[in-house]
Amino acid sequence: WEGIAIENSDGENIIKYSIVECAFIGVRFWTSSGTVANSIVRWINAEGIYMERSNVLLESNTIYGTGYNGIAMEQFNDVIIRNNKIIDNQGSGIHGEATEAVVENNVIRNSSTGVTFDDFSEAVLTGNLIEDIQNEAFHLYLNCDGELSFNEIRNSGIAIGSFNSRLIAHNND
Repeated sequence: WEGIAIENSDGENIIKYSIVECAFIGVRFWTSSGTVANSIVRWINAEGIYMERSNVLLESNTIYGTGYNGIAMEQFNDVIIRNNKIIDNQGSGIHGEATEAVVENNVIRNSSTGVTFDDFSEAVLTGNLIEDIQNEAFHLYLNCDGELSFNEIRNSGIAIGSFNSRLIAHNND
């Protein structure tokens, strides 16, 4: 099946206490707002949660076993990602392009890359554990602004990468 698609909706789109599994994309937001909370998104062919031009809160979810990114945000999103477990994904745990995101108190584990933001993104990461990453635990590329504070990065190929972007990092381990 394709998954759950929320499109062109600024109403209260809430997914809570759910299991979304075995879909092409687990949950997709396009030009919408919504919340996914206290849910499991697993065994997904592409992205666990994907969004474009949306305002979304992702809180206290477990996202694992995706064929690509656990969470992907492209084209002008405003997102809060808080208290999630994002593990065992083939691509990035979290990936954003042209997105504003607050990423706090998550566990991102065992993915190709941990957290990646590209192309005019703004990202604030606080209190996350990023570990067992094959390549970069965190990267900020191409005209982005980022702030990393109080994160733990363990067992990754490269801890932090930044190219043609502004990065402030303090009190990380």
